[in-house]
Amino acid sequence: MAVMTYSFSRLNLYFKCPFKFYKRYIEKETEPVTEPLALGKAVHTAIELKMKGKTQEDALLEAYRDADIPINEEEYQKLVKAAPVFEGEGTTNDVEVEKYFKVPLYHGGPELQGYIDVVRNTFGMLSFVDWKTNRKKYHPLNNMQLPLYAWALSKLYNVETVHGTLFFLRYKRKPDMSQTFTRAEMNKGKDWAIKLADEIENKLFILDLDAEKGLELFPDTPSAECTYCPFALECYRKSLKEKNIS
Repeated sequence: MAVMTYSFSRLNLYFKCPFKFYKRYIEKETEPVTEPLALGKAVHTAIELKMKGKTQEDALLEAYRDADIPINEEEYQKLVKAAPVFEGEGTTNDVEVEKYFKVPLYHGGPELQGYIDVVRNTFGMLSFVDWKTNRKKYHPLNNMQLPLYAWALSKLYNVETVHGTLFFLRYKRKPDMSQTFTRAEMNKGKDWAIKLADEIENKLFILDLDAEKGLELFPDTPSAECTYCPFALECYRKSLKEKNIS
């Protein structure tokens, strides 16, 4: 069995609901594209194009045209224009846009990969930004995304501290949430990822031996997010079957 490569979103999905992880990544079932997801993708693409040298008008037009499904044009333009970037900024030596990384979580173990919206290396200070189109703000330490990204960058650039920012594009006042990550904080993110990745790998090994154990190994975890999950009905039916309710 090949060792999987993980992203934060993949690990976080397993953390929140192993069953949804199983449906998405083991059974390879696709989910319908929602308007919030399409909007977020288009906004990120437009900001990236602008930073790579497109005019704001061309960047807006190109990303809007390529959106997976129709999105609210007024809302889309407002969010893109809220990003504090300028045309061509990502073509300079100290700024990288959509920085790709792939690093092993430990020697010989599973790898972590991802894309970081903006990485800046200015006067020896390494920092990064993650654009957010969320309607609610949250702190950088509310989940392990930024600690994990900071750890990955510390490995790539061989630094001891990394400054990370969540920039919430819907907010005019205090739109960002920032944190300077020390080695201890970054290692919390790494340890979280290792624990989950190893747990998944062990379950996949068992699944290779007995394909019928999928639902047992990857149980559902009911939460408020079930309201928007395309697999919720299947979970409900499975729950009824387990309770012998017809």
